[in-house]
Amino acid sequence: MLAAKAIEEYRAGLIRQCKQEKEHVEAQLADLEAKNRDLSAKMKRLGTEIPNPESCPVCYYLTGEVTPVRPIPANPNRPRIDLFRCRNGHDF
Repeated sequence: MLAAKAIEEYRAGLIRQCKQEKEHVEAQLADLEAKNRDLSAKMKRLGTEIPNPESCPVCYYLTGEVTPVRPIPANPNRPRIDLFRCRNGHDF
């Protein structure tokens, strides 16, 4: 009778362990599926032109966000525009 109880406890422990491992694998799978969707969307964007030529290419290609840019003089004493910056801080 003692052996049967020990076997049942061992089996119950294995069941708990399998359930925990299954939950962990399912969480990893959900993360991988989300990453796959993100990469597919990014690949699709990379195959297209930026919808607005006055938007940040970094924001658009990485996240799909259409972010306006503004001219930034590299040297405040010179009026010439040397670069552009979006609100997310990307310079180009």
